[in-house]
Amino acid sequence: MLRRGSTGTSLARRGEAAPAVWNPWDLMNDMQRRMDEIFGRSFGFAPAMRWPVVERLDPAVDVFETDDKVIAFAALPGYAPDNIRVEATTDTLSIQGERNALFEDEKATVHRSCGLTGSGQFSVSYTLPVEIDAEKVKASFTNGILRIELPKAEHAKPKGVKVEIGTK
Repeated sequence: MLRRGSTGTSLARRGEAAPAVWNPWDLMNDMQRRMDEIFGRSFGFAPAMRWPVVERLDPAVDVFETDDKVIAFAALPGYAPDNIRVEATTDTLSIQGERNALFEDEKATVHRSCGLTGSGQFSVSYTLPVEIDAEKVKASFTNGILRIELPKAEHAKPKGVKVEIGTK
């Protein structure tokens, strides 16, 4: 199957154009929205509207594929390497992390807060675009950026075969 992207034409593998992510909070927020619609149509009010919507706390993650590996970068400001856990299987990458609050002062006046300085934890899993060799995965952490190198399994690497051109 061919798909056209911003960088040209490429082949979509495994039925996916990008790594897939699953977040249970998205499901809860969707369920809340649907319940509000049902109650709003039936009774004229939506009781779940008073519940707080849970925001995603997932880190920003970029995933790239080269001829011999998949490389992932995760932005984890305020996290320490000891509090980050990376797990890989042949087709998934999971990243988990936890941190304490970066700033706590009950007397401070909050003028703007987007959750950057609070304590937090996250757990994300991505379906990889190709099969990898999970035994050879390497990770490094520099300046708040986690870099994960996932070497492709040998059979997943592209192999060029020279084709002889004949004449009729």
